[in-house]
Amino acid sequence: MIFEFVIFLSIGAAAGLLAGMFGVGGGVLVVPFLQRCGVDMRKAIGSSAAFTVPVAIGGVIGYIIAGWNNPQLPNYCLGFIYLQP
Repeated sequence: MIFEFVIFLSIGAAAGLLAGMFGVGGGVLVVPFLQRCGVDMRKAIGSSAAFTVPVAIGGVIGYIIAGWNNPQLPNYCLGFIYLQP
């Protein structure tokens, strides 16, 4: 059980790293992997699409932290996220 978790975590991290390096969505790498593991294609696509929400939330948090207290940003900014009034 722990071994499977480590394998899937490693594959997910590698897919995220490669997707980030190549500038493509992670689904390009995750869907073929899930299909190879025997997951039905519709479920693989749905699972891949469902993971875009946590990835986007993580990106927003990263931009907020990276730009926190940057004096060069205009008003109405939360980190590097511009909140238009």
